[in-house]
Amino acid sequence: MRLALWVTVAIIGLLWTGGAALVAELVDWAAREAASRGTDAAVASVAGAVTLPSWLSPWIDVSTWNAAVRAVSEAISSAQASLPALGSVLGWLVPAVWVFWGLGLALLLALAAGGHWLIGRR
Repeated sequence: MRLALWVTVAIIGLLWTGGAALVAELVDWAAREAASRGTDAAVASVAGAVTLPSWLSPWIDVSTWNAAVRAVSEAISSAQASLPALGSVLGWLVPAVWVFWGLGLALLLALAAGGHWLIGRR
């Protein structure tokens, strides 16, 4: 029973670590993109590249989709003054992701140790 507990904890820990690595890499990529691109070019490229996926067209009207894309691009355009600061904030998010990962892994190990102890008492 203890072996099953620790195998399960190991699998969850690996998934947790992989997810944290993926999120950290995505945040790092977003920070690099925000720092390297101009905001006008980024908004124009995203607004032009977003099209309605064919599998989604039976449920969402094309005009509704286009209105949502326009609304998002206008919201980004109106926030252009704060976008340069966003690149520096995103740089701080990568270490925050790893701190959150460490806290989650410590909680997982504490729960596993408690389970190990409870199994031993049984």
